[in-house]
Amino acid sequence: MRGFTLIEIFISVAVIVVIVLVVAGGLSSFRRSAELNQAVDGVVSQLREARHRTIESKDASQWGVHVESSRTTLFKGVSFPEGTDKEVFTLPSAVTAAGPADIVFKRISGDTDNAGIVTLTLGANTKAINIRSSGLIELQ
Repeated sequence: MRGFTLIEIFISVAVIVVIVLVVAGGLSSFRRSAELNQAVDGVVSQLREARHRTIESKDASQWGVHVESSRTTLFKGVSFPEGTDKEVFTLPSAVTAAGPADIVFKRISGDTDNAGIVTLTLGANTKAINIRSSGLIELQ
């Protein structure tokens, strides 16, 4: 007799289903991790740009970043509503941010009185961005 029995076919299908589920779960985890990393890169980029513009005294002004749960905003001025130049970075839909509301850098030195930690969360994954009083920005 040649061919496959019904039990052999069921076992083969079950093995394929298990493999597909494992791969799909890994891809989902990878996608979430990539979204969180994208958010971290965007927020860090805005913080560094605000500090850079302040140190170089662009437009003879201080620059800062306003943090909300779904976005961050690079702004010119000493407080968020005051500035007219604004650049918004919208976080990926499932990522939320928390931390100091406004991080404003001081001219010439790049220091800040708003040192603290900005946390970005996606599900159970969290990444922290530490803003030191010296203005240095680092990932934890």
